[in-house]
Amino acid sequence: MPKDPARLVATNLKRLRTARGLTQATLARRSELDRTFISLCERAHRNVTVRSIFALASGLQCDPRALIAPLKTAAVPRQESKSR
Repeated sequence: MPKDPARLVATNLKRLRTARGLTQATLARRSELDRTFISLCERAHRNVTVRSIFALASGLQCDPRALIAPLKTAAVPRQESKSR
């Protein structure tokens, strides 16, 4: 389980919304949610319900799992420096 599930949803929500070029107001209309709720969710000030996740996913036209999926971080191998 993520350390802070609300922060995970917040990060994914904002990333998905901005990637689609949507404003909070547009996403709110598409999701049939209030714009202030979107803002609170993006700042991790709200614990999002399953119903809200599905509404947001509908507005974003994405799979609901995209809102709760852990971010993949690409591990960059460190190069050892050869100092003498």
